[in-house]
Amino acid sequence: MNLASVDLNLLKAFDALYREGSVTRAGARIGLAQPSMSNALARLRQLFGDALFIRTPRGMAPTEQAERLAPKIAAALALIREAVEPPAPFDPKSAAAEIVIATSDDINLTLSPRLAQQFGAAAPNFDLHLRPLDKDRIFAELDAGVVDMAIGRFPDLPPRFHQEALRQDEFVCIARRDHPAPAAELSPRHFAELPQILMTLRADERGAVDAALQKLGLRRRVALTVGQFIVIPDIVGRTDYIAAIPRSVAEALAERAGCTLHPMPIAMEPWTVSLIWSRATETAPAKRFAVGEVARIGQEA
Repeated sequence: MNLASVDLNLLKAFDALYREGSVTRAGARIGLAQPSMSNALARLRQLFGDALFIRTPRGMAPTEQAERLAPKIAAALALIREAVEPPAPFDPKSAAAEIVIATSDDINLTLSPRLAQQFGAAAPNFDLHLRPLDKDRIFAELDAGVVDMAIGRFPDLPPRFHQEALRQDEFVCIARRDHPAPAAELSPRHFAELPQILMTLRADERGAVDAALQKLGLRRRVALTVGQFIVIPDIVGRTDYIAAIPRSVAEALAERAGCTLHPMPIAMEPWTVSLIWSRATETAPAKRFAVGEVARIGQEA
Protein backbone atom coordinates (compact mmCIF):
# COMPACT_ATOMS: atom_id res chain seq x y z
CA MET A 1 0.00 0.00 0.00
CA ASN A 2 1.33 3.42 -0.96
CA LEU A 3 1.07 5.69 2.09
CA ALA A 4 0.83 8.76 -0.14
CA SER A 5 -2.50 7.48 -1.48
CA VAL A 6 -4.05 7.04 1.96
CA ASP A 7 -6.56 9.69 3.04
CA LEU A 8 -6.05 10.19 6.79
CA ASN A 9 -9.74 11.08 7.07
CA LEU A 10 -10.46 7.44 6.26
CA LEU A 11 -8.54 6.39 9.36
CA LYS A 12 -10.69 8.76 11.42
CA ALA A 13 -13.77 7.15 9.88
CA PHE A 14 -12.46 3.66 10.70
CA ASP A 15 -11.77 4.65 14.32
CA ALA A 16 -15.26 6.17 14.67
CA LEU A 17 -16.94 3.08 13.19
CA TYR A 18 -15.02 0.78 15.49
CA ARG A 19 -15.89 2.83 18.57
CA GLU A 20 -19.57 3.47 17.72
CA GLY A 21 -20.60 0.27 15.87
CA SER A 22 -22.99 2.36 13.78
CA VAL A 23 -22.60 4.28 10.53
CA THR A 24 -24.97 7.00 11.74
CA ARG A 25 -23.34 7.47 15.15
CA ALA A 26 -19.84 7.27 13.65
CA GLY A 27 -20.72 10.02 11.18
CA ALA A 28 -22.07 12.20 13.99
CA ARG A 29 -18.87 11.58 15.97
CA ILE A 30 -16.62 13.01 13.25
CA GLY A 31 -19.08 15.42 11.59
CA LEU A 32 -20.05 13.46 8.48
CA ALA A 33 -23.55 12.89 7.09
CA GLN A 34 -24.64 9.26 6.71
CA PRO A 35 -24.10 9.14 2.90
CA SER A 36 -20.54 10.46 3.31
CA MET A 37 -19.89 7.98 6.09
CA SER A 38 -21.16 5.12 3.96
CA ASN A 39 -18.88 6.28 1.16
CA ALA A 40 -15.93 6.33 3.60
CA LEU A 41 -16.69 2.74 4.62
CA ALA A 42 -16.76 1.66 0.97
CA ARG A 43 -13.36 3.27 0.41
CA LEU A 44 -11.96 1.64 3.55
CA ARG A 45 -13.09 -1.77 2.33
CA GLN A 46 -11.37 -1.17 -0.98
CA LEU A 47 -8.22 0.12 0.72
CA PHE A 48 -7.80 -2.87 3.03
CA GLY A 49 -9.38 -5.53 0.83
CA ASP A 50 -11.74 -6.60 3.61
CA ALA A 51 -15.35 -5.97 4.65
CA LEU A 52 -14.00 -4.56 7.97
CA PHE A 53 -17.49 -3.98 9.46
CA ILE A 54 -20.44 -6.33 8.95
CA ARG A 55 -24.04 -5.33 9.60
CA THR A 56 -25.66 -7.39 12.40
CA PRO A 57 -28.85 -7.00 14.49
CA ARG A 58 -26.65 -5.35 17.15
CA GLY A 59 -24.87 -2.94 14.80
CA MET A 60 -21.73 -2.92 12.68
CA ALA A 61 -19.46 -5.69 13.97
CA PRO A 62 -15.71 -5.57 13.20
CA THR A 63 -14.10 -8.40 11.26
CA GLU A 64 -10.92 -10.11 12.45
CA GLN A 65 -8.84 -7.78 10.29
CA ALA A 66 -10.63 -4.73 11.70
CA GLU A 67 -9.87 -6.00 15.22
CA ARG A 68 -6.18 -6.23 14.30
CA LEU A 69 -6.17 -2.78 12.70
CA ALA A 70 -8.12 -0.94 15.41
CA PRO A 71 -5.38 -0.50 18.09
CA LYS A 72 -2.77 0.48 15.50
CA ILE A 73 -5.02 3.08 13.86
CA ALA A 74 -6.06 4.47 17.27
CA ALA A 75 -2.38 4.81 18.29
CA ALA A 76 -1.49 6.49 14.97
CA LEU A 77 -4.32 9.01 15.33
CA ALA A 78 -3.27 9.76 18.91
CA LEU A 79 0.27 10.52 17.74
CA ILE A 80 -1.01 12.80 15.00
CA ARG A 81 -3.26 14.66 17.46
CA GLU A 82 -0.34 15.06 19.86
CA ALA A 83 1.82 16.45 17.05
CA VAL A 84 -0.67 19.02 15.74
CA GLU A 85 -2.59 20.11 18.82
CA PRO A 86 -1.17 23.08 20.76
CA PRO A 87 0.47 22.09 24.04
CA ALA A 88 -1.38 22.72 27.27
CA PRO A 89 -0.36 25.94 29.06
CA PHE A 90 2.67 25.35 31.28
CA ASP A 91 1.80 25.41 34.99
CA PRO A 92 4.82 25.31 37.34
CA LYS A 93 2.58 24.44 40.27
CA SER A 94 1.64 21.10 38.73
CA ALA A 95 4.54 20.41 36.35
CA ALA A 96 7.28 17.98 37.37
CA ALA A 97 10.90 18.23 36.22
CA GLU A 98 14.46 17.42 37.20
CA ILE A 99 16.85 20.37 36.94
CA VAL A 100 20.63 19.92 37.10
CA ILE A 101 22.67 23.02 37.98
CA ALA A 102 26.47 23.02 38.05
CA THR A 103 28.12 25.66 40.21
CA SER A 104 30.94 26.25 42.66
CA ASP A 105 30.77 26.04 46.44
CA ASP A 106 31.02 29.79 46.99
CA ILE A 107 27.93 30.42 44.85
CA ASN A 108 26.11 27.46 46.41
CA LEU A 109 26.70 29.01 49.82
CA THR A 110 24.58 32.07 49.10
CA LEU A 111 22.27 30.75 46.39
CA SER A 112 21.16 27.21 47.31
CA PRO A 113 19.04 28.16 50.37
CA ARG A 114 17.12 30.69 48.27
CA LEU A 115 16.74 28.22 45.38
CA ALA A 116 15.29 25.58 47.68
CA GLN A 117 12.90 28.06 49.28
CA GLN A 118 11.70 29.71 46.06
CA PHE A 119 11.32 26.54 44.01
CA GLY A 120 9.55 24.84 46.89
CA ALA A 121 6.91 27.55 46.69
CA ALA A 122 6.75 28.25 42.95
CA ALA A 123 7.37 24.77 41.50
CA PRO A 124 6.90 22.17 44.28
CA ASN A 125 7.30 19.17 41.93
CA PHE A 126 10.66 20.29 40.54
CA ASP A 127 13.67 18.31 41.81
CA LEU A 128 16.90 20.35 41.89
CA HIS A 129 20.30 18.68 41.61
CA LEU A 130 23.21 20.97 42.48
CA ARG A 131 26.51 19.49 41.40
CA PRO A 132 30.13 20.71 41.35
CA LEU A 133 31.15 22.84 38.39
CA ASP A 134 33.89 21.29 36.26
CA LYS A 135 35.04 24.11 34.00
CA ASP A 136 37.04 21.75 31.81
CA ARG A 137 33.91 19.76 30.92
CA ILE A 138 30.96 22.08 31.47
CA PHE A 139 30.39 23.07 27.82
CA ALA A 140 30.34 19.41 26.73
CA GLU A 141 27.98 18.57 29.61
CA LEU A 142 25.60 21.35 28.58
CA ASP A 143 25.70 20.19 24.97
CA ALA A 144 24.95 16.61 26.02
CA GLY A 145 22.08 17.63 28.33
CA VAL A 146 23.84 16.16 31.38
CA VAL A 147 23.64 19.64 32.93
CA ASP A 148 20.78 22.08 32.31
CA MET A 149 22.54 25.25 33.40
CA ALA A 150 25.72 26.43 35.11
CA ILE A 151 26.60 29.38 37.34
CA GLY A 152 30.08 30.86 37.53
CA ARG A 153 32.61 33.00 35.73
CA PHE A 154 32.70 32.35 31.98
CA PRO A 155 34.85 35.00 30.25
CA ASP A 156 35.20 33.01 26.99
CA LEU A 157 31.70 31.64 26.51
CA PRO A 158 31.07 30.00 23.10
CA PRO A 159 28.29 31.81 21.19
CA ARG A 160 26.05 28.73 21.10
CA PHE A 161 25.15 29.24 24.79
CA HIS A 162 22.80 31.74 26.41
CA GLN A 163 24.07 33.90 29.27
CA GLU A 164 22.51 36.09 31.98
CA ALA A 165 24.60 38.19 34.37
CA LEU A 166 23.65 37.62 38.02
CA ARG A 167 25.97 39.76 40.14
CA GLN A 168 29.47 41.15 40.60
CA ASP A 169 31.99 39.71 43.04
CA GLU A 170 35.56 40.56 44.03
CA PHE A 171 38.42 39.31 46.14
CA VAL A 172 38.91 40.53 49.70
CA CYS A 173 41.63 39.61 52.16
CA ILE A 174 40.70 37.83 55.39
CA ALA A 175 42.81 37.26 58.52
CA ARG A 176 41.99 36.18 62.05
CA ARG A 177 41.02 39.00 64.38
CA ASP A 178 44.23 38.88 66.46
CA HIS A 179 46.62 38.23 63.59
CA PRO A 180 50.12 39.50 64.44
CA ALA A 181 50.35 41.42 61.15
CA PRO A 182 47.54 44.00 60.84
CA ALA A 183 45.99 42.98 57.51
CA ALA A 184 44.52 46.43 56.98
CA GLU A 185 48.05 47.89 56.80
CA LEU A 186 49.70 45.32 54.56
CA SER A 187 51.84 46.49 51.66
CA PRO A 188 51.85 44.33 48.52
CA ARG A 189 55.27 42.96 49.50
CA HIS A 190 54.29 42.16 53.08
CA PHE A 191 51.09 40.57 51.79
CA ALA A 192 53.10 38.31 49.48
CA GLU A 193 55.41 37.24 52.32
CA LEU A 194 52.66 35.96 54.62
CA PRO A 195 51.63 32.27 54.37
CA GLN A 196 48.41 32.02 52.39
CA ILE A 197 45.61 29.61 51.47
CA LEU A 198 44.67 29.08 47.83
CA MET A 199 41.48 27.50 46.55
CA THR A 200 42.28 25.49 43.43
CA LEU A 201 40.38 22.87 41.46
CA ARG A 202 43.41 21.89 39.38
CA ALA A 203 45.85 21.01 42.19
CA ASP A 204 48.21 23.81 41.13
CA GLU A 205 49.51 26.71 43.19
CA ARG A 206 48.63 29.67 41.01
CA GLY A 207 45.48 31.72 40.76
CA ALA A 208 44.29 35.23 39.85
CA VAL A 209 46.08 36.71 42.88
CA ASP A 210 49.40 35.22 41.75
CA ALA A 211 48.96 36.72 38.27
CA ALA A 212 48.36 40.16 39.83
CA LEU A 213 51.42 39.80 42.07
CA GLN A 214 53.57 38.73 39.14
CA LYS A 215 52.85 42.06 37.43
CA LEU A 216 54.47 43.71 40.48
CA GLY A 217 57.45 41.37 40.40
CA LEU A 218 56.22 39.56 43.53
CA ARG A 219 55.52 35.94 44.36
CA ARG A 220 53.50 34.82 47.37
CA ARG A 221 53.93 31.77 49.55
CA VAL A 222 51.01 29.38 49.17
CA ALA A 223 51.20 27.37 52.38
CA LEU A 224 47.95 25.43 51.88
CA THR A 225 45.72 24.56 48.94
CA VAL A 226 42.09 23.45 49.30
CA GLY A 227 39.32 22.49 46.89
CA GLN A 228 36.56 24.74 48.32
CA PHE A 229 36.30 28.38 49.32
CA ILE A 230 33.90 27.72 52.17
CA VAL A 231 36.47 25.89 54.33
CA ILE A 232 38.97 28.75 54.21
CA PRO A 233 37.50 31.12 56.86
CA ASP A 234 37.53 28.39 59.54
CA ILE A 235 41.17 27.60 58.78
CA VAL A 236 42.18 31.27 58.72
CA GLY A 237 40.38 31.84 62.04
CA ARG A 238 42.65 29.26 63.74
CA THR A 239 46.02 30.00 62.11
CA ASP A 240 48.33 32.79 61.01
CA TYR A 241 47.43 32.13 57.38
CA ILE A 242 45.66 34.82 55.39
CA ALA A 243 43.59 34.31 52.25
CA ALA A 244 42.06 36.11 49.31
CA ILE A 245 38.48 34.87 48.82
CA PRO A 246 35.31 36.17 47.13
CA ARG A 247 33.56 38.88 49.10
CA SER A 248 30.31 36.87 49.01
CA VAL A 249 31.97 34.03 50.96
CA ALA A 250 33.77 36.36 53.33
CA GLU A 251 30.63 38.29 54.24
CA ALA A 252 28.72 35.05 54.86
CA LEU A 253 31.35 33.18 56.92
CA ALA A 254 34.22 35.35 58.10
CA GLU A 255 32.65 36.84 61.23
CA ARG A 256 31.45 33.47 62.51
CA ALA A 257 34.94 32.04 61.95
CA GLY A 258 36.60 34.89 63.89
CA CYS A 259 38.05 36.63 60.83
CA THR A 260 38.15 40.23 59.66
CA LEU A 261 37.74 41.49 56.10
CA HIS A 262 40.18 43.89 54.43
CA PRO A 263 40.60 45.36 50.95
CA MET A 264 43.17 43.67 48.79
CA PRO A 265 46.55 45.46 48.94
CA ILE A 266 46.97 44.89 45.20
CA ALA A 267 44.75 45.92 42.29
CA MET A 268 42.26 43.16 41.44
CA GLU A 269 39.43 43.44 38.92
CA PRO A 270 35.93 42.35 40.02
CA TRP A 271 34.24 39.65 37.98
CA THR A 272 30.75 38.85 36.77
CA VAL A 273 28.93 35.76 38.03
CA SER A 274 26.75 34.51 35.17
CA LEU A 275 24.09 31.91 34.53
CA ILE A 276 24.60 29.99 31.27
CA TRP A 277 22.40 27.41 29.53
CA SER A 278 22.10 25.63 26.20
CA ARG A 279 19.64 26.07 23.34
CA ALA A 280 18.13 22.67 24.19
CA THR A 281 17.34 23.93 27.71
CA GLU A 282 15.79 27.05 26.19
CA THR A 283 13.25 25.03 24.18
CA ALA A 284 11.87 22.91 27.06
CA PRO A 285 9.07 24.79 28.91
CA ALA A 286 9.90 23.42 32.38
CA LYS A 287 13.60 24.08 32.00
CA ARG A 288 13.03 27.51 30.48
CA PHE A 289 10.91 28.35 33.53
CA ALA A 290 13.70 27.08 35.80
CA VAL A 291 16.25 29.27 34.01
CA GLY A 292 14.07 32.33 34.59
CA GLU A 293 13.63 31.51 38.28
CA VAL A 294 17.34 30.86 38.83
CA ALA A 295 18.22 34.13 37.07
CA ARG A 296 15.74 36.09 39.17
CA ILE A 297 16.85 34.49 42.45
CA GLY A 298 20.52 34.91 41.56
CA GLN A 299 20.10 38.59 40.80
CA GLU A 300 18.27 39.15 44.09
CA ALA A 301 20.79 37.20 46.20
